Amino acid sequence: MNKIDNLEKKFGGFAIQNLTLILVAGQALCFFLSLKTPSFSYDLVLIPELVLEGQVWRLITFMIVPPNTNPIFAFFAVYIFYLMGTALEQEWTIFKYNLYLFIAFSSTIIGVFLGPVHVADNLYIQSSVFLAFAFLFPEFEFLLFFVLPVKVKYLALFTWFLYGIQFLFGTASQRVMIFASTVNFFVFFGQDLMNLIKGRVRKREFEEKMKIKKQQPLHECGICHISDKDDIDLEFRVCSRCSNGQEYCLAHIKNHDHV
Repeated sequence: MNKIDNLEKKFGGFAIQNLTLILVAGQALCFFLSLKTPSFSYDLVLIPELVLEGQVWRLITFMIVPPNTNPIFAFFAVYIFYLMGTALEQEWTIFKYNLYLFIAFSSTIIGVFLGPVHVADNLYIQSSVFLAFAFLFPEFEFLLFFVLPVKVKYLALFTWFLYGIQFLFGTASQRVMIFASTVNFFVFFGQDLMNLIKGRVRKREFEEKMKIKKQQPLHECGICHISDKDDIDLEFRVCSRCSNGQEYCLAHIKNHDHV
């Protein structure tokens, strides 16, 4: 994160404190207003045609669109987002968390205006917060269906799987939204992922070398080539008159041409 650290030195003073709390409060407020006026959320989502007609507030308000119309699911969705967002704020700095969300928001806006996306909210963006949380805290457990404990890393793998399916077989709009909302993840964790992949490749290569080494004999006669792999009870000796340290079985230790 050297480049991000440099950005923080220059612009760290502009970071917004308690950004997660602000977004959660905005979502809660919009949810309650939507109960009174069901069409209220529609007035907040990002629709490029309406922005070009003058409804520029949508460039900001789509960030606080309620995650669900069901009160129970909306509550837990907001709570989980608050939990993950504050954890990232504490793990990183305020500026880095701001930057992570800013990249997602700005790339979503760019994607909406350049791609075939007609309506956009913050669903994919909040998913990117979840993916960052899962990468940093893979052993954290959620109670799936309030009963089954599941580590967040497995939920993240399932999310990536769904993203892959949607990206390959989904609509163009889904591809744009997935790309736009995961750019920030790869900006922040791309190098870590490369190091992780390289580490696993090196580990696999080492294990292959050790496997091959275990298959090779420790001792082998230079004449008949019998080895300890043929009989573990065989004894071998190194000839003191041979300069290459060659080993021989007992039958050939005194019956060979010295090298």
